[in-house]
Amino acid sequence: MSKSVHNKRKKLLPPIFVPPLRKRISRNTGTTGALSAMEHKGVRYELVQTADPPGWKWVVHLSSMRTQTGFSSDKQLAIHAAIRAIDKALDREKKKA
Repeated sequence: MSKSVHNKRKKLLPPIFVPPLRKRISRNTGTTGALSAMEHKGVRYELVQTADPPGWKWVVHLSSMRTQTGFSSDKQLAIHAAIRAIDKALDREKKKA
C-alpha cells in the first residue's frame, strides 16, 4: 500500500512574539544599549551607550519633527554636548522672535 498524499499536513510554526521596543530597553541603566532619557530646560534628550564603536550617542528632540544627534566617547561629554545643543537651539529660537 502507498501512503496517501492527503495525509501529509504542513506543520505551522507558532508566531514569533517580539515584545515592544519600550519593554526591551532598560531605562536609566549603565548597560550597553541602554536608553537614558533626560530633560534640560523643557527639552527632552536621550543617551544611548553603543558597543561598536564604544561610546555614547545623544539625541535631542527639539520638536516633534526636528532632532539633533551626536556621538561622544564619554558619558559626561555626551551629556554636555546634548545640553549645549539644546541651549544653542533655544538661543536661535529667542533671536528669531
